[in-house]
Amino acid sequence: MQAKLSIAEFVERLAKKCPVFETGKFREQVEEKICFRLPNHLSTSTAFALLRLEDDGYIQLKKESDADLFIFPSADNEAGFSHIIWRGVEL
Repeated sequence: MQAKLSIAEFVERLAKKCPVFETGKFREQVEEKICFRLPNHLSTSTAFALLRLEDDGYIQLKKESDADLFIFPSADNEAGFSHIIWRGVEL
């Protein structure tokens, strides 16, 4: 079973479940005091976690042509993605 979700919706849902992630209540308070992140830019830790999930085969990150992109910082450069596809877990 696969489910497709925009990264914007994913970030919003994640922040509601765990408010220390981007756009979450606690994250916003911390970022006000210690740093500034550009809109539609994920933190390094969130980006690496999603890239790890993709490497492990749980999700697929997609860049669709007319969709808003979220920027993922990486060691080499910055990559933009618009959607996450849940690939399911095979045991």
